[in-house]
Amino acid sequence: MDHFSLREGALHCEDVPLAEIAAAVGTPVYVYSSATMVRHARVFRDAVAATGDPLVAFAVKANPNGAVLATLNTDRSVVGDVKIGQGLASTNNLSMRGVAAAVLMEGSADLERETQDLRVLVVPEINAGTASLAFAVINPAIGLGTFLAQYFLRKPLIAASTREFHVTGPWDDPKVDRVERTLLGHAASEAPTESGLAPPATR
Repeated sequence: MDHFSLREGALHCEDVPLAEIAAAVGTPVYVYSSATMVRHARVFRDAVAATGDPLVAFAVKANPNGAVLATLNTDRSVVGDVKIGQGLASTNNLSMRGVAAAVLMEGSADLERETQDLRVLVVPEINAGTASLAFAVINPAIGLGTFLAQYFLRKPLIAASTREFHVTGPWDDPKVDRVERTLLGHAASEAPTESGLAPPATR
């Protein structure tokens, strides 16, 4: 089922004749039906609901159009700011919420070359609200590393459970490297102090 229909010889998107859209903005033009997208997303979610409470997320690489992404993010399970310029999409506060964890992400994707350079952190729901808090209060102004150090990784249990990954390479064959961390959340590759912990990060 979709919301495109032929009425009296004129093709409509929902209640708008496509000829009127073409006359207003010119051609070629891409026309999307919000009602169709929302309906199809709901049907898919309903079909997999029996598996528990799965995170269903649209693949941004399939269509990075901002209006499409906003339409499909009806349950606000994916939030953040993505800037697109000169074929490069970048973010420093993209977050995704699931049942068992929150995924926080910063970095960039080259839309033309279909490559990426992303820092990805997985914050598990180790007690009520841990992952949900990470999802809710990530602050784009301070960056992901400072945010984690201030809010989460100074707590040993959360630090031990949080996983960081560096994702690079092409979309169809990404390279995923695990980044080891100390209790304070700094990369393990940094030189340790006499206490055995990495020195505070500087900016």
